[in-house]
Amino acid sequence: MLSWYSRDTYATITRSSQPLTGLVNRTCEDDIELLRKIADANVNQGFKLIILDARPKVNAMANMANGGGYEDYPNCELEFHNIQNIHVMRER
Repeated sequence: MLSWYSRDTYATITRSSQPLTGLVNRTCEDDIELLRKIADANVNQGFKLIILDARPKVNAMANMANGGGYEDYPNCELEFHNIQNIHVMRER
């Protein structure tokens, strides 16, 4: 989902649901093609996407055991932002 667009730089912020990855590699060619198209639309950046995952990396890796996962796509840089889940944040 396109969430933000810069008229000056053509950069975008695009949101998505959790990818289909986990213990068994379930990457989706449609997802990879969509990422390619998003990168192509960001004409000033070339093919460079930064994927932001709000969770701590350890949580994302633990989630893989439950069939979840995190992004690991070609030509993308992945950054974890170490924000705890709602239960931990509520306690702070």
